[in-house]
Amino acid sequence: MQSRRSASSDGNALPNTFAGLGVREYLLVLFLGVTARVESERALAASFVAFSITLIICLLGAMLYIFYRPQSKAEASEPSVESAVPGR
Repeated sequence: MQSRRSASSDGNALPNTFAGLGVREYLLVLFLGVTARVESERALAASFVAFSITLIICLLGAMLYIFYRPQSKAEASEPSVESAVPGR
């Protein structure tokens, strides 16, 4: 006999986190504690520092993506009015 499970019960088994926070920290504390014998506080701090650096770089890239508008080829090939005026 097959057991029937709903999709919602399967979905509850998956971790629901923002940007992997919590899961990443727990696994880093676990792995660094077992493999390198790092104190849990230091492993947690290292994880938050790495996440902060990643977040800052992503935010800088987002700002560049939002505000940077390169010139089109048509605008770049047309001479500007200021360069056409002699004596300037």
